[in-house]
Amino acid sequence: FERENDVSMGISRACTAVIYPGYDTRPGTLKTELCIRGCLQFHELCRRLGVRYSKCGSVMTCFGEKGMEVIEKKYRNGLESGVPGIELITGDSARELEPNLNSRVYGGLYSENTGTVLPWELCIAAFECAESLGVQFKLNRNVTGIKRENGGYTVSYDGGIAFSPAVVNCAGLFADDVYEMVEAPNIRIFPRKGDYFVFDTKVSKLLNGVVFFEPEEKGKGFTLVPTVTGNILAGPSDDPGADKYDTSTTEEGILFLRENLENIIPGLSVRNVIRAFSAVRPNPYYVLRDGETYTKSGRSINEFMIVEGESA
Repeated sequence: FERENDVSMGISRACTAVIYPGYDTRPGTLKTELCIRGCLQFHELCRRLGVRYSKCGSVMTCFGEKGMEVIEKKYRNGLESGVPGIELITGDSARELEPNLNSRVYGGLYSENTGTVLPWELCIAAFECAESLGVQFKLNRNVTGIKRENGGYTVSYDGGIAFSPAVVNCAGLFADDVYEMVEAPNIRIFPRKGDYFVFDTKVSKLLNGVVFFEPEEKGKGFTLVPTVTGNILAGPSDDPGADKYDTSTTEEGILFLRENLENIIPGLSVRNVIRAFSAVRPNPYYVLRDGETYTKSGRSINEFMIVEGESA
């Protein structure tokens, strides 16, 4: 059941579109294991689905020793996790890979296996594959209720009801709303919003692979992506406390993008921006009940996990 009139209308289509190598997550976690395996297998997956994919590599850059400390930690994480094809490099080596980088680049972390893909193209291909295997899709059908009964679940939706022994909740930003149709929450999504720039293809030669930037002071990093269509994607900014429905760009976010562009690749002018957009991403936290409300407990959840509740 899909609320929208097509697939890939939610968070799946609005992201940085990077296939990460696996050094950026905590060693020993399921998320890291699957990230590494997925990265190495993604080219074959896209080939089988007929989806464009670019194994372009990446370099994470910084301007000084503080940023390099963070990068070295990511490198050690990668070694511990068994991430192949990563290497600490100097600023000069980074500029050999990316000649248009700022001369201030101090050092970096190179990964040969980082890639990029068109998110909506991948989602549509997955949809077509599932449909060919017999999966039935109902578009323009908003799920309005789920009731546990008869050893399974009765799902109410716009236009009718359906029974199933199991329900897979893939509602993205609204996954917590769907979950709470069945039982009280122990996790809720606290969305964050980020702005992006899309550049004209005429400046595609300014970037060879994905460029990550690690700031000297604690704060939001920055990413530049050479997309498979020849555009450059830049972003995102970071706006906590966003509304799930709010995809408007902000003055602060646009300013953040401009400042980082000028710092990282000075030749990449905003005059070549053909599109600015904002994406809202889910950020799950455990919650505790406080009277009639629920509040965050601890840090956000950055792992792939199964939480067993009464409905499991």
